[in-house]
Amino acid sequence: SADLMLLVDSSGSMNGKASESDKTTKFLAAQTAAKLFVDQFTQSPDVRIGLKAFTSTQATMQTVTDQALTTNRPQVKTAIDGLKTSDGGTCIECAIQQAEAHLSASARPDVKQAFVLLTDGKANATVAKPYRTDTDPGTATAEQAALDAVTEITTKFHPTIYVIGLGSDVNADFLKKIALQTGGKYYFPLSSDDLNAIYQDISKTITKGSVSGTVYHDTNMNGVFEPTEGKLSGWTVQASDPQSHAVYARTTSGANGDYLLDNLCNGKSYQLEII
Repeated sequence: SADLMLLVDSSGSMNGKASESDKTTKFLAAQTAAKLFVDQFTQSPDVRIGLKAFTSTQATMQTVTDQALTTNRPQVKTAIDGLKTSDGGTCIECAIQQAEAHLSASARPDVKQAFVLLTDGKANATVAKPYRTDTDPGTATAEQAALDAVTEITTKFHPTIYVIGLGSDVNADFLKKIALQTGGKYYFPLSSDDLNAIYQDISKTITKGSVSGTVYHDTNMNGVFEPTEGKLSGWTVQASDPQSHAVYARTTSGANGDYLLDNLCNGKSYQLEII
């Protein structure tokens, strides 16, 4: 299981291109990559995805796209299509606080939590102070406010934050701090063409858990495979929730009895059944 928040910079600079070779704007590329990210979890019904676009201030953010955590994939993709850019600065503190609000509204215990934050610029606005000039409130103030927000959320929840700094105008050192502080990873693509691969890499990291083994006839009932015991092919093996019994992965043992259940979430307990 996992609760995932997509946090997308919707400031006006996202209407530009990350590099001269890019065929589309940073914003359109981000929308396409985000929808592909959602598609990666089609076979993971226990994963909820939410969406938040962020720009200058909390007040501004109330007027842009806000999708609560849900298992409804088409609904999330429709929300992504509805994203729009707006004038204003970049308030990363706002994004973190809004993501925290979504978790607080419907937190699930013992569920992996992750944020994927994409921005193309330097933090230059806070919850209390919208962007006015390059020195008001200033990058240093905005970055510290964002780092404080990350520290605060980690005391209540335990999200892993994956950060994508798109283009050459970001402060890589600052964005790395956010990722490393939460056990995440920082990506620094110079071209929007790299976004699809990055989002897919993140999705695989989130669901990289797997269970493997061998189905065999345990004749002496000691729970240990021995050479004299036959391996069994064609048996159904599935991983389910111990309480709800919802099935998250299912496969059939191969010719030598081996099986592999992948796309499982790390940190979650599963009930293994052989049918």
